[in-house]
Amino acid sequence: MKIFVSSTYEDLKEHRRAVRDAILRLGHQPIMMEDFGSQPKEPKVAALDKVAECGALVGIYAHRYGTIPDGDALSVTEQEFDKARELNLPCFCYRVDPDHPWQKKYIDRGRAEQNLKRFLKKVEKLLRSTFTTPDDLAKKVSADLGRELKEETSGATPPALHSLPAPPADFTGRKNELRQLLAQLPSPSRSRAGGEVGALITGLAGMGGVGKTALALVVAHKLAADFPDAQIYLDLKGTSKTPLSPTEAMKTVIHAFNPTADLRKASEDEIAALYRSVLNGQRALLLMDNALDAAQVKPLLPPPSCAFIVTARRYFVLAGLTPLRLDVMEKSEARDLLLKIAPRLALTPTLSQEEEEVVDKIARLCGYLPLALEIAASALQEHPDWSPASYAERLAQRRKERLGLLKKENDPELNVEIAFAESYDWLTETEMARWRALSIFPAPFTWEAAAAIWEADAADAQQALSDLVRYSLVSFDSERARYSLHDLLADFADARLSEDERWRAHLRHAQHYSEIARAADTLYEQGQVLEGLALFDADWTHIQAGQAWAAEHLEKNDDAVRLCNEYPDVSVYCLGLRLAP
Repeated sequence: MKIFVSSTYEDLKEHRRAVRDAILRLGHQPIMMEDFGSQPKEPKVAALDKVAECGALVGIYAHRYGTIPDGDALSVTEQEFDKARELNLPCFCYRVDPDHPWQKKYIDRGRAEQNLKRFLKKVEKLLRSTFTTPDDLAKKVSADLGRELKEETSGATPPALHSLPAPPADFTGRKNELRQLLAQLPSPSRSRAGGEVGALITGLAGMGGVGKTALALVVAHKLAADFPDAQIYLDLKGTSKTPLSPTEAMKTVIHAFNPTADLRKASEDEIAALYRSVLNGQRALLLMDNALDAAQVKPLLPPPSCAFIVTARRYFVLAGLTPLRLDVMEKSEARDLLLKIAPRLALTPTLSQEEEEVVDKIARLCGYLPLALEIAASALQEHPDWSPASYAERLAQRRKERLGLLKKENDPELNVEIAFAESYDWLTETEMARWRALSIFPAPFTWEAAAAIWEADAADAQQALSDLVRYSLVSFDSERARYSLHDLLADFADARLSEDERWRAHLRHAQHYSEIARAADTLYEQGQVLEGLALFDADWTHIQAGQAWAAEHLEKNDDAVRLCNEYPDVSVYCLGLRLAP
């Protein structure tokens, strides 16, 4: 079979030679740019004609985008890839490890660098792995081509035994989480001598857009060498209306190992038995993305020789699975991600104080959520006429406008609102209404406060909040025993509140915190000064908000009038106590 080798030239000469030799050893014919550069056709035309003659393409990408012919918008390298995709050729794509040292003269800057990032986004799902040295690349190409093209030439469907997508090129931070996950998933080579490893199982849970899949892919690629028999990625579609059944997921894994297996008449029990059988003794890594719940995942847990990584928005626990809740990024990590995607945020290698303030403001307004940060940085990079300061001001405007800015047109994967809607749509009507109401809280709140605005009893409110925490729609601070909504989730929920819902929620909120203020006053009058101050101080933000709402609606509602009559003496008195030396 003819195999086209596509890459830029000077920066990857040694790697190209190593790939050529690997293809020759497999008995295939490598088609290299070195072989047709002297033809009468212009290089671009000759290259695209050669792609059309081949049965597969190997793409090697480092830090250069490649030459853009006069009159074209894309480099020859990108046009070669597009031609292969147009012809439905198998594409074996590899990019250099971002941390591997590279000669500075072969690293693009400016417009070429942005073109390269855009191109790598296009091929991201077809990237097989990263590489470092020419030998490292040759081994990976040889393994992939030897396995998959052999199956293809025999007429069978090639097995997807090595189907891990590459991690995002702009992956940033998460050092603590990586350290924790890799400690939970030790490689077999580091397991106890002479003993069975036991299935290495971990679960990543968190809200939409927090970067679970990206982190899981990074971990999976770091472990891949220790699980050489297979590294399989499967989307369980738990965020869709039609999640993959455990049986369908098993069939996919079985067919990866045995493409010709006829499972049409097999029962669910037979398929489950075959699933365990094909994985038995295999050093295989399974990444199950977007799981729905424990019931979907439990039948898929592999035998002891395998590793298993699962991501989900719903938090769940299974025997043998070590769960990890993934939170938003640290402030410094958010800043690094913004600067990596939008380097124009910094005019010099060292941020000025003004630049730092703008970057930190954008990060804060994005709630340190990786998806929101990526969208904001991409928007700034793609619109050089937007000043970072003015964009930050736009993000700071009203809630509905902020969510509207955090999306990329015609790309549903880069849309915060769509990511949140996938979780929101899971809820029952009652859960939706209750979650929407929580958006009126201006600060973290107790379960008693949620019960008050829901008019629910204690057990009902505590269970409902627990479910929302499990769905990653509400956060819980165990030290303070307080609940909260992420800022952007609060924006999303608030935008869906009807005026009647908003009115009733604010009224109950104000009533509840009027009672809290009175309770603090009573404690003080009974001589329990510190206890009264602590109670008042813990809910000062809510007491202020409740009083302000009542004053604003004084002329519209008798309840607001009553609240205004109740609030002043208590809050002025307690405020004096709060500020006393």
